[in-house]
Amino acid sequence: MSMSEELLQASGFEPCPTPPPGWGNKSGTIYTRLLPQGRAYVRCLPDGPGMVEAFIGNWKRPAAYCRGAVQNVEQLLWLLA
Repeated sequence: MSMSEELLQASGFEPCPTPPPGWGNKSGTIYTRLLPQGRAYVRCLPDGPGMVEAFIGNWKRPAAYCRGAVQNVEQLLWLLA
């Protein structure tokens, strides 16, 4: 199984009612969760199964960033650490 919106929600990510600055023009639902290193934002991409884009903190100067295929939330959190 690859990353999905259902897996994000099951692991404590919640839909973000207000997109973070700079991400307002991105399509798809953005999910957020507070992590020890800061607030994380994630969206599933239509590019294929498990494709996500995620960052921590400020979009213009993220503390961590990843984009690509992710199998599960643990892998996502590891990529953002």
